Amino acid sequence: MSTDVKKVICSGIDDNYLWPWMVSIYSAKFHASDTFSVKLGYIKDSLSQRNQKLIMDFCAALEINIEIKGFDFDYKVKTSNLPIQSYIRILWLDSLDEPFLWLDADTLPLENWQGIFGNLKENSSGIVLYAALDTDVIERKLEMYPKNQAYVRGCDTYFNSGIFLGFPENWKKELFNQKWPEIAARHVELGFEHHDQDVLNYLVFKHKKILSSSYNCLVMQDSLIKQRILHFTGKPKPWYFDATSQSYFSSIELLKDRNGRGAFGGANWLFEYQNYWRHENALLNFFSQNGEVYKDVKSLSKSSRKKLMARNDVLKHKLLLAIGRKWSSR
Repeated sequence: MSTDVKKVICSGIDDNYLWPWMVSIYSAKFHASDTFSVKLGYIKDSLSQRNQKLIMDFCAALEINIEIKGFDFDYKVKTSNLPIQSYIRILWLDSLDEPFLWLDADTLPLENWQGIFGNLKENSSGIVLYAALDTDVIERKLEMYPKNQAYVRGCDTYFNSGIFLGFPENWKKELFNQKWPEIAARHVELGFEHHDQDVLNYLVFKHKKILSSSYNCLVMQDSLIKQRILHFTGKPKPWYFDATSQSYFSSIELLKDRNGRGAFGGANWLFEYQNYWRHENALLNFFSQNGEVYKDVKSLSKSSRKKLMARNDVLKHKLLLAIGRKWSSR
């Protein structure tokens, strides 16, 4: 891949999303064929100084150039169900000049993910965003929410904003940096369901191009053979699982019949989640010789786990372990 194009990843988090962001950036570095830099945004007072130092040490160990920027935020926007940090992608469009790749923290870049930067040549064509279709919205929600004006404008090209290639110069040329706060404030009138994603779809519907779905594989929908960036949009998130719940829910999924509902409603998830867990372990192994950084990332990993197994799940897991022991002893 040519190295004459500046490759920049932008993200936005708070203290609660630091671990998955680290996994995403580590995976991007591991699978990169070329150098890239990172710009990490946060809403002021939502990312501690301690974690900012850890981020700098983390990126230094990975030999990644990083800029951390705190944003003020006093806009009248819809923030139910999603954290206010989801609007940081728009703040980067407002504040930068050069093109960038936005990555949500719940993503996992894989082999050939940097192929997305091949679209940077479109900078002069008036395109504001390259993004992949949001198939969940297109297939299930367009007819359910006919008053959503972002759905109306986007229709069968409505995109998911968790991963996109953005061109701030064209964003500002269309004055979207001035228009979006007023549009976001009208979220009730416009019937918005998806916060910043609806804002973007509403504004740039004439200034977008659709990416291959391989650059935004929405996990828990139909699994794709060609995967460049995984996007864990569903719940539970893969970093919620401790070792026991990983073992148990993977077993349940493997034991279901073809038409069974499995662990999470029959959705496809097992291969992609196990891939995520392998990258988590690889990150920890990479930092295992790095003293204080390892201690902090290990603590982050542990604190990100949640209780996913009910009492009956614990009993089932013990039974599965007993069956496994009996089988192995035969």
